Amino acid sequence: MRAGLQRRREQYAEQLKRLEYDQQRSAAPLSADFAEQAAETENDEVVDALAHRTRTAIRQIDHALRRDDAGQWDECERCGQPIGEARHGKLPEATRCSACADER
Repeated sequence: MRAGLQRRREQYAEQLKRLEYDQQRSAAPLSADFAEQAAETENDEVVDALAHRTRTAIRQIDHALRRDDAGQWDECERCGQPIGEARHGKLPEATRCSACADER
């Protein structure tokens, strides 16, 4: 599981680099054409949202890896019950059991 999470984190980190590069490019002045400006702004918003989601995914993976380091990999951080192999198989970065995750 840990190796898979680390690999996934690396993939997200690479994706984030590309998104941040796109964000830097989007800091250039907008086109003179209004329709083109609207499209550029919309694209910038999409890139910003993707970068935010990618950063969130990296934080979740880092949190799960720290819990693994502390020996709490399969312990729900809310109720203390086992998270379970089935849930970890589908969502390796899970830190809550299914019941606690559903209560959100």
